[in-house]
Amino acid sequence: MLNLLSGEFYKCKKSKSFKICLLGTVGMVIFLYLIFLMADNIQKKEMRNGTGVVVSTEMNTQENSSQFNIEELSILEVVSEFASSGIGILFSTGFVCSWVVNEYKNGAVKNIVGKGYSRTNIFVAKCISSIVSAFIMNFVFFMAMLLTGIAVLGADEINGNFFQDFFGYMGLQLLFCIAFSGIVIAISEISRNDTVGAVISLALIFLSSMATAGLDLLFRMLHLNIKASTYWILDVLAECPMGAIDMDFAGRGISVAVMWIVLSLVLGMIHFQRADIK
Repeated sequence: MLNLLSGEFYKCKKSKSFKICLLGTVGMVIFLYLIFLMADNIQKKEMRNGTGVVVSTEMNTQENSSQFNIEELSILEVVSEFASSGIGILFSTGFVCSWVVNEYKNGAVKNIVGKGYSRTNIFVAKCISSIVSAFIMNFVFFMAMLLTGIAVLGADEINGNFFQDFFGYMGLQLLFCIAFSGIVIAISEISRNDTVGAVISLALIFLSSMATAGLDLLFRMLHLNIKASTYWILDVLAECPMGAIDMDFAGRGISVAVMWIVLSLVLGMIHFQRADIK
């Protein structure tokens, strides 16, 4: 088992796709903040040139409230907005999908099985390396959001509760990201096709919440006291509050995350044990 883990982490360290995804994660964060700076500069330029002047005095308050002002942005709000939207898990999802599938494409899994290692140990080693890689990428995402936010928005917001709120939020989000990575591992293992795995995983990120909302509506029409969104990991991820996380949400969030980690890895393990390796 230790030999398998050592080999997995060595391959991960040498993987170009891992480095590209890490750089992509940081680059995406910088790009998002650059958009804020560009929007703020455009707004200020329009005001200096007179193109942003409000003609109707009756609409003055409404127009002013709709104008973008980067100074009104909060680092914690920006972090929460982008993390809850699923942007933070894009690169880690892409990497995990390719990391699992490519082992079948290049024949690595077949070679390892041929050396006498048990399928259980092989799958567990692959899962651990995939989850650790996803954890690192999402950790880098949050730290990049924090440091870039301080550099762009300033440190005036930082007070006694700032880091407590940030790291408490980040801790839960990282757990949810690990749970979703487990789902991506199962999808990639079952499909064994990077295109299919990527399409399904991205569809889950951007479309699954609409599906759970539809199920919630259906259950409500049927007078059933069931909410599908309560048990779907991405809905819990989006629902996670920044600051003042109560114990009820923390307990429910951790339970849902553990449930999806166990369920997805068990399904992936069963498929890996029974399916032929080509």
